[in-house]
Amino acid sequence: MSRKQAGSTESGPRRTGWGDPPCFRDEETPAAASGGVGVGAGRVPPVRGGVAYHLTMTRAGVQERGRAPVLYSAERPKAFIDAVVAIAMTLLILPLMESVSDAADAEGTALDWLGDHRWQLTSFVLSFAIIAMFWLNHQRLFSGVQRVSTTLLWISMAWLLSIVWLPVATALSGRMPDDDALTKAIYIGSMILTALVATIQRVYVLRHRREFGEISTDTLRGGLSADISMCILFSVALVVSITIPAVNYNALFVMLLMGPMQALVRRLLPPLED
Repeated sequence: MSRKQAGSTESGPRRTGWGDPPCFRDEETPAAASGGVGVGAGRVPPVRGGVAYHLTMTRAGVQERGRAPVLYSAERPKAFIDAVVAIAMTLLILPLMESVSDAADAEGTALDWLGDHRWQLTSFVLSFAIIAMFWLNHQRLFSGVQRVSTTLLWISMAWLLSIVWLPVATALSGRMPDDDALTKAIYIGSMILTALVATIQRVYVLRHRREFGEISTDTLRGGLSADISMCILFSVALVVSITIPAVNYNALFVMLLMGPMQALVRRLLPPLED
């Protein structure tokens, strides 16, 4: 029986039984003729612009592609995330640097500057501490992550976007009137958004923890309780600061209850399977 007869049936063209890639054409190749390994039996890739696109496929490889995402080393994403967070924390100081120049031009004293920009100084320290808290939680999560997927990378980009926005929200809170409800919503709402994205990121890692590395369920459970606690406390701070104007941004000191709130949320969380 000829090769053409063996590869054809009455119902249609030749099939290998597991679905030929449509980009390949039937031709005898030197590798197939010599018993070498090729893509399918005697199939070669098409030539585009004089360059042959060689591809090796196996039945198991195609099946695995449909089940599991493509994973990458986590080393470069970790370094990139750390660098972006460090830049965001550095940007917090820029409004204060500008105000120092303005005070010097106005021939004011250091005491005048401290009195005129006391809230800017407070918001700088507060925002710096909050970004540091977000980064520490992120660091604990990624300390056990050895591989990342495309989805996890995009979730991390969304988290970084919220982090990079915080210096802008901090500058707004330092320059706008204290009783501006919209400014409060932007400033504290940005923190709620960051905590929400961190929660989504942790839940995603939790569902795929065996693919991403050696991550203990105890670490994930503790981190998840921290993320949920931050969402709750930041939301409480936003409601209090808007409904009770006299409290103003001092409502953010509710974050001092982070420890007790995290312990409570952790007790309420269901146990995680190993």
